[in-house]
Amino acid sequence: MCTDCTNFFDDWKQLMINNKTVVDELTQEILEQCTALGGLDKLCTTLAKEYLPKLWQALAENSPMDICRSIYFCEAGTAKESLSAITRVNTLQQVPVELDNQKYCTDCTAFMKDLQGVAANNKTIISELTELVKEQCSQFDPVVAELCTKAVDQLNSLITEQCSMLGPDFEQLCSEFTKEYLPQLWDMISYNDAGLICSTLYMCEE
Repeated sequence: MCTDCTNFFDDWKQLMINNKTVVDELTQEILEQCTALGGLDKLCTTLAKEYLPKLWQALAENSPMDICRSIYFCEAGTAKESLSAITRVNTLQQVPVELDNQKYCTDCTAFMKDLQGVAANNKTIISELTELVKEQCSQFDPVVAELCTKAVDQLNSLITEQCSMLGPDFEQLCSEFTKEYLPQLWDMISYNDAGLICSTLYMCEE
């Protein structure tokens, strides 16, 4: 799994270097999907606009090995050491090279299949990843950070009681988001064809 993971993120990094528009296009697609969530569209859009730039920056600045260690696909020292990789800038020379579209597709498909296997068979890793994402929620503005943290909890259990602590203005929104949207996102990764997911990421031809 480590090799598949590092191949995927190495390809993705090179894709961003060679095609400056791919990040903007993918961001726009995600924002368009937010509009399909009805009453949750504003929260989805807020989180996407806050978090996606940080995600793209982390992917661009960190080595594939550091990224894969931080999500437990490659061996690492401690969780804290893995998280610190997110803030380190690597020295990879960011220059365009000739693209190998078939390699991109093969590497992406292999990694997505590994990820689907983890989702099906290793609940411990999923729980650990959930905790890592919750820590990243603290980077948001206070109100959004609290909503983000509550939302991530839905990956492991229902959080109706926690949502009620947000007060009448956010209780229903928090509950709906955690019960409906995040499970759909995880199901999309778990049950969709790996090739289809990679096409959405511009790493396989449609």
